[in-house]
Amino acid sequence: LCSCSVRLYETRVLSYWYLARRVGWSRMAHKILPPAVTGPPEFERAFRAHQNCVEFYPLFLVNLWTSGLFFHEPTAVAGGLLYMFARHLYFNGYVKAAKNRLPGFYLTLAVLFSLASLAVLGKQKKQKTSNNLQKRLRRQTRLCPLFHLQGSSMFPQTSLLFKSAPVLKLIFLT
Repeated sequence: LCSCSVRLYETRVLSYWYLARRVGWSRMAHKILPPAVTGPPEFERAFRAHQNCVEFYPLFLVNLWTSGLFFHEPTAVAGGLLYMFARHLYFNGYVKAAKNRLPGFYLTLAVLFSLASLAVLGKQKKQKTSNNLQKRLRRQTRLCPLFHLQGSSMFPQTSLLFKSAPVLKLIFLT
């Protein structure tokens, strides 16, 4: 992936660090020592909001990377930035009141669904392109397999090589 995805990843790590730091501040404000995870509702909401963000992180990374690989990387990065906004909206809403988390949660789901859809769409498009390329190569290799060398006096057994070695056929045709 290009540098814009790497920068987004670094920014996302800093964002999670910030959310974890907010939980730490909440621990200090309510005098809750680790490993305790219960306390006043304000602390529990901050802790749970951060934990939910951490739980969603693998889903986000998979969707971000696959949509960047298969569809269009700048579009995936824009989706990643929107995801970061949605997670901060979710966190801030959840810390205030449990009901306030819903707008950020729904936006998060919409972004994840969009990134996954873009990945599938891009994969289908590349698959069609790959299939067309394979068909063209197959037509050409019927005439002259392996770099147009069939029938050459230097390589008289090229077609035999192609027929007897499916692995080589796979390598040269895909």
